[in-house]
Amino acid sequence: MPTHLEETLDEFAVGYEFKGKGPGPLCVALVVTEHARQLPLDPDELVTRGEGQVLGLSKSAVQPILKR
Repeated sequence: MPTHLEETLDEFAVGYEFKGKGPGPLCVALVVTEHARQLPLDPDELVTRGEGQVLGLSKSAVQPILKR
């Protein structure tokens, strides 16, 4: 039987499409959270020039975060 926390996390994952193939959404969340460590957070500084990707999102950026 899932706990309340597990149910809440599952609802969040489904609602925000954090479930699926690949680590994409999780990596985005990690990189954005890393940016947020430098407050104040400016959303306009989180996107690349082409506005199609989160600034700094890469495997090489995510690996140290996961290692910590």
